[in-house]
Amino acid sequence: MKLVIDSNILISAYSVPGEAREAWQAGLAPHRLLISPEIFLEVERGLRQTQFDLSPAEITVMLKDILKRCEVVRPKTPYQGEMADENDRHLVSLAREE
Repeated sequence: MKLVIDSNILISAYSVPGEAREAWQAGLAPHRLLISPEIFLEVERGLRQTQFDLSPAEITVMLKDILKRCEVVRPKTPYQGEMADENDRHLVSLAREE
């Protein structure tokens, strides 16, 4: 199964104990995990926020782990259908990629 991983889920999985971390560690491996370059950059910016108190070395390890687990895909065709939340259009575009 193909899953698009939102930046907020990744940031939570690496910085805050809880459900997102448990799901990330436990069971997403058998799936094809997709992120876009924009999602990856958003995660990097999020992890660098001072509230998480992560060192540059820790962030580098986390980002490498994300790249090892996820396939970075740049959607070729933007989704043109109706959206409840326009901010999620890029996620639908990514999910529709083959």
